[in-house]
Amino acid sequence: MEFSTYKDERGLLSVAEIPKDFVVKRIFWIEAPKGALRGQHGHFRNKMYMILQFGRIELNNILANGSNQILSLEETGQTTFIDCNVWHEIRFNERSLVLCLNSHSYDKEDYFYL
Repeated sequence: MEFSTYKDERGLLSVAEIPKDFVVKRIFWIEAPKGALRGQHGHFRNKMYMILQFGRIELNNILANGSNQILSLEETGQTTFIDCNVWHEIRFNERSLVLCLNSHSYDKEDYFYL
């Protein structure tokens, strides 16, 4: 998912087109202070777009093949996709807000932990 940003004297407008094969079933956001750890789980079915609204976060993802992926989101609108069967941990490097678009509704049976 890519954002286009438009800025003028009235402010900033950011727009993204959601891929046609991704149906949003659940939306939530996380606001956390510097040093907070969130996530620390994965999903069997749910897929998610994570969009940084403000702040700085670091994602530690353990992929289905066992490899480790570290990503930093540092600019408003930066987005990452978290596929199913990916364990993820979010470290908040400063007070931050993250918007999450999910492919499935909440289901406690969909979660796994390491």
